[in-house]
Amino acid sequence: MTSNSTDTHNESVAAFKSLAVDEQLAALALIYSEVAGSITSSTLKMTSPEVSGGLLIQIEHMSQAEQQLALRDLLAGAGSSPITLEYQSLDTNTRLAIWYQLAQGMGSTIAAIPSEYTVSSEVADFLTLLKSMDFEQLISFLSSVV
Repeated sequence: MTSNSTDTHNESVAAFKSLAVDEQLAALALIYSEVAGSITSSTLKMTSPEVSGGLLIQIEHMSQAEQQLALRDLLAGAGSSPITLEYQSLDTNTRLAIWYQLAQGMGSTIAAIPSEYTVSSEVADFLTLLKSMDFEQLISFLSSVV
């Protein structure tokens, strides 16, 4: 990474981490929905489907309220549920794959962003910052925050 791209990366990670966890979840969903067509399993270096799939199935079988709580805990690195502990033991590539699969399931098997959700100015500013990144920088950013 060049100095400028390193600065952008660090700035984007700091901006993301400054958002409330629900805004982080919304931002991730919006990011993944924007780049979904560009992401392939090889881009994410998908690891064992049994690992990511098992965790995904556990989350899919939860109620929407439980899913939202579980996703908050995963993102915040909080909680001591078996799902959170399993997630924390995973490598970055598997975590990227899980969030990609979660984003793909939003609105069907995974709770969607509520229709009444309005993007805050902080999330809008953050998303604008990400638009200055190329695809590789975006994947690097996602690796840093999941």
